[in-house]
Amino acid sequence: MKLKIYIAIGLFCFFLVSCMSTKPQLNKDIKKGIKSDYIFVGKVIKQGASNVSFVEENNDVYLVQVKKVIKASGGYEHFENSNITVKTGNVLKLRPNKSYIIFSNIWLFGESLAVIANQVELNLDKITEIKDQTKKYEIRAQDNKLMKRLESAQSVIVGKVVKIIKPDFYSKIKLSEHLPNWMVAEIAIEDILKGEERTQFVFSDSRDVQWYQSPKFKIGQEGIFILHSSKENEIQGYYQLINPLDFKSKDQLERIKKLIK
Repeated sequence: MKLKIYIAIGLFCFFLVSCMSTKPQLNKDIKKGIKSDYIFVGKVIKQGASNVSFVEENNDVYLVQVKKVIKASGGYEHFENSNITVKTGNVLKLRPNKSYIIFSNIWLFGESLAVIANQVELNLDKITEIKDQTKKYEIRAQDNKLMKRLESAQSVIVGKVVKIIKPDFYSKIKLSEHLPNWMVAEIAIEDILKGEERTQFVFSDSRDVQWYQSPKFKIGQEGIFILHSSKENEIQGYYQLINPLDFKSKDQLERIKKLIK
């Protein structure tokens, strides 16, 4: 009698586990994989082949056709429907004419793209789930970067640029190969989200390779200005805004408020 009870309990537990397992779950490896630079669905064309001249053709190198790009850090989305080189190492072995979800990091860029795969997924039904998880991860990563900028900021202002002038120290700027072309923006303050009231900040108006990513401003521009004390000797006393993360449009206001601690 007891044996039958134990068997019944065992079968019931097995049924419960089976029901709970019907929904596909991202395993720990895939959760780690979504941090990769380049995630794509690829069909293996040939083993021991490469279309990047710097890559030696051996058994852990594959020519792979990119069928669908899921994540592309660094702007390599345009390789969709093109062949790239994938290096797997000794751990992963891919089969020709087989399609995989490939988690990889950018390796080389030449005649084509070469990546190093750190893991693969055979189940193509997981594409949507992996895409969703990747997007959530990227949002969290962006929020973490922005949060650090907000934490280190001396002032966070909502407002509008009303004047742009040359700074009073302009004539004292030392000549160098990468001149920042400092300008001073004056803002009309709508709200102060953090720190003290500041109506002016310095920004770089240069298109030089060292400064081209630094935000540029014009009269009438509205947004959220994340201001930091200057580390440049020549602009001591001014707050500056030179990091691409330090200016956000006003539609990001609720997000910024949540991230400010």
